[in-house]
Amino acid sequence: EARRRLNGPPSADMPCQHVAGVMSFPLRPERHMPMHSPSATVHTLVAAMNRGDLDAALACYATDAVFVAAPGQTVRTPAAIREAIGSLLALKPILATIEETIVEAGDTALYHSAWTMRGHDPSGVNVSMAGRSSDVLRRHADGHWEIVVDNPWGTAVLDPVD
Repeated sequence: EARRRLNGPPSADMPCQHVAGVMSFPLRPERHMPMHSPSATVHTLVAAMNRGDLDAALACYATDAVFVAAPGQTVRTPAAIREAIGSLLALKPILATIEETIVEAGDTALYHSAWTMRGHDPSGVNVSMAGRSSDVLRRHADGHWEIVVDNPWGTAVLDPVD
């Protein structure tokens, strides 16, 4: 299990900006960052979202991926994921990953993170979200990782325990 607080200096393979101890990925990084690890794949997704690049964001997902757009709303096709991610990009988001943990078992990884997002809706109203994600990634024979299950809401999808 790997656990890291993302508030140290940028690494050579993942340029980033640090604001108040939070890692935020650049708005204009290289178009396709290497997805050689689960963390790098998620960071590539975050960078694509921050620069509004829908195609680069979607390239992080497996063709059979599922995305939890909201608690109780899971989308299962590439077209539906494109629509859901496109809706998020309409907010002109700035995403930041605060902390992450990764548990790998062979070619499968469980990725958890704490994240924040701020942006604004089409009418200009500020939007702020935060969550703790639970994602599953898969490694291919060529070594690249892709997202199979993207659940940005983590356990918030569960009903409260009485």
